[in-house]
Amino acid sequence: MNRGNPIAVAQAFIDEINEGNIDGLTALMTDDHVFVDMADGRSQGRDKMRGNWEGYFKLFPDYQIDIFETHFAGNDIILVGMSTGSLSDFGREMLEKAGKKAVNGEEFQGPAIWRAKIQRGLVAEWQVYRDTKQVRDQFNIPELVTFEDDDDVAALTGGGQGSPWYRWYVLFFLTIASTFSIIDRQIIALMVGPLKRDLGITDGQVGLLMGLIFVGSYTLVTLPMARYADRHSRRLIMAIGIFSWSVITAASGFAKTFWQLAFLRAGVGVGEATLGPATTSMLTDYFPKHRLPLALGIVSSAPFVGVALASIVGGQVIQHLEATPMALPIVGELKSWQALFIIVGLPGVLLALMMFTVAEPKRLGRSGQFSNDGGKGAVPMREVIGFMLERWPVFLFHFSGLLCLATFGWGLLSWNIEFLVRVHGMTKADAGMTYGLISFFFGITGSVFAGWLASMLMARNVPDATLRVIRWAAIVVVVPAVAMLLWGNWLITIILLCPITFIMAMPAGLATSALQVIAPNELRAQMIAFYLIFVNFIGYAMGPWLVGFMSDIFSTGQPNDEGLRYALALLAALFYPTAAICLSLCLGPFRKAVKQAEAWA
Repeated sequence: MNRGNPIAVAQAFIDEINEGNIDGLTALMTDDHVFVDMADGRSQGRDKMRGNWEGYFKLFPDYQIDIFETHFAGNDIILVGMSTGSLSDFGREMLEKAGKKAVNGEEFQGPAIWRAKIQRGLVAEWQVYRDTKQVRDQFNIPELVTFEDDDDVAALTGGGQGSPWYRWYVLFFLTIASTFSIIDRQIIALMVGPLKRDLGITDGQVGLLMGLIFVGSYTLVTLPMARYADRHSRRLIMAIGIFSWSVITAASGFAKTFWQLAFLRAGVGVGEATLGPATTSMLTDYFPKHRLPLALGIVSSAPFVGVALASIVGGQVIQHLEATPMALPIVGELKSWQALFIIVGLPGVLLALMMFTVAEPKRLGRSGQFSNDGGKGAVPMREVIGFMLERWPVFLFHFSGLLCLATFGWGLLSWNIEFLVRVHGMTKADAGMTYGLISFFFGITGSVFAGWLASMLMARNVPDATLRVIRWAAIVVVVPAVAMLLWGNWLITIILLCPITFIMAMPAGLATSALQVIAPNELRAQMIAFYLIFVNFIGYAMGPWLVGFMSDIFSTGQPNDEGLRYALALLAALFYPTAAICLSLCLGPFRKAVKQAEAWA
């Protein structure tokens, strides 16, 4: 939040009201803060208003304010919008004891006007008015908005995005969907042996199924899917995508040849390409700006949950299926990998149907600067590229820094099990179980912690908090990463792997959050698509290959091959400092881009 911007301060005050955050709300009040209600009742003093708001939130815990007009009246900010709420059981009980009834009924929803006086970055006065012609004339607001039916109200309030509890439901649901996508993507890594045996394919062909075939199709359609998501229903495209990749994953269980399976894996990539950009864009509309890093940090923990579940549970399932084959009517007995594809794919069909429990939120933060504003088509690509070129230092250094982190990250994730086996003599089963547990606990906590930390810093007026946290992570992780890779003791290696996984999990949600802060609503999904193409595709394609290439160079030819150790250590020593330098160069241009974005926030 920019405390020098009165509108941003007023919006932050409303965000804290909508979150029911008493501490955040009172932190934005002056000591002599004045509140005036619709009946001209006055309350003064921060401490008194803290108690008043605490009592009000007990009566109306889902109280929400949605703003759709902002005006200036002298030094005051005038906000026109909608307030909604419903009486709690506690409130109902209090009124019954007092022998009273709620003035507006147990639920209310209606237009209102708020006046905010901002002093030194804090709210000195907060007054609520009924939205009447008299009040609009007082503040020279030109047009009185009338509401003919509930659909008009829903259009202005953004439907189901109002309740904080509902926002967290949406976040939880989208995190589950992202976890499913990772499981469907990664499960093939557990089938290498059975696939080679039953289809007669090579390691190279398995590598194509896991890598280029999937990532290639994913990358090709990510931008078109994002352009659709920036103009049309994000809920619909995600529902179609989840259904598609789930059915195709299950259908992979009936493949008879390598090329049939390759075609189906490409289809999974197309389906999964719908999720990332649309998810990030939708959550940006659901959550206030300073809460967004935490929300995206949570959803970005999905890869670690998915990898852990695929490694721990999937490994046990396929071992059971190898010993006890599954049979289906008509089809007959299935191979272990065939049954696993079906088991993993089918639950996603139910998830796709549940997607319709998520409301499409009102699009916030449209800039109105593009030639098709208000039209049905996507923003012309030349204008999308123009937007990025105007802010080229941000995108150059952001993408370059994150590419360094992604390249080493994918390299380590791909070779870590082999590293533990070759260098420290662990079995693949033990190495998989060990890193699966580490990934689950430390990956999740690292991603969520990073989001919480950046959200806290942004609430304290650090607009570039997302990039600063990523830079700190890149600096802090260098020494333990190199030490972990060069240390000869397996126990020390495992211990160091825990904080390293924690830190490696921090950037993903923050990187996407930073892009959402500087992008108008018309381009949010597309900015994520460019990020995924440039960072994820190149990082995923280059990381594992580069580690293997360097390992061959450093290989000593001994049975306990040390080449892998030195390859990973060298790349960690090169990529992490380079990422920190790129992110440092990004901070100034990023802050400038944030100020530009505040004009349409």
